[in-house]
Amino acid sequence: MVAGPYPLGSLLDARERTIDRLSDAFARNELDLEQYEHLIDLAFACRTHEELVRVLRDLAPAEAMVAAPMSDTAVDAAPPTAWRPPLALAVFGNVERGLSALPSRSRAVAVFGNLELDLRHAALDRGLTELRVRAVFGNVQLTVPPNLAVQCEGIGVFGNFGSMARLPVDPAAEPVLRITGTAVFGNVELRTRPRRR
Repeated sequence: MVAGPYPLGSLLDARERTIDRLSDAFARNELDLEQYEHLIDLAFACRTHEELVRVLRDLAPAEAMVAAPMSDTAVDAAPPTAWRPPLALAVFGNVERGLSALPSRSRAVAVFGNLELDLRHAALDRGLTELRVRAVFGNVQLTVPPNLAVQCEGIGVFGNFGSMARLPVDPAAEPVLRITGTAVFGNVELRTRPRRR
C-alpha cells in the first residue's frame, strides 16, 4: 500500500466512509462507547489512506476495505452522480447554512456538532434528489418549504431521526427530496417553514 497524502476530495470521502463504518460497528455492539470515541478521534487525525486503514484493522475484513486508496484517475473518472464529500459538515462546532441549490446526491454530517440547513430556497431538479444525513453525537436540523414533496426515513441509534412523507402529485414533473441516514446518540429533525420574502 502506498503511504503519503492523497487528493483532498478522495481522502475526505475515505474518512467519511471510515466514520460511517465505525458508527455501524458501534450500532451493532462491536465497539463500546470508549472504543468508538477513540477511533473516531483517530479517524479525524488521519492524513493518509494508510492511516485510515489502520483505524479499521480490528474490525471485520469487509469493514477495512472502505478506506482503500483511490487513484487520481478513479477520482477524476467518477460519474457526476457519485457521492461527493459532504456539502455541509459540522465537527465540534455549529454550522448554519442556507442553500440555493442541491445536487442530485449529497450528504450532510454533524459529529459532536450542530448543523442547520435551510433548504427553502434550494433549487432542485425534477425527479428524485437524495440527501444522506448522519448525526453522531450531534444534531442536524433541516428546514424545507411546505410545497416540496419530501420522503424521509432514517435510523436512530440512541437518538432520533425525524420522519416526513409528503407525496408528489406528479413524481416525474416535480422535485422530490428523499432524506435517509442515521442518528447515533444524536438527532435529525425536519421542520416546514414558508419561504422567506
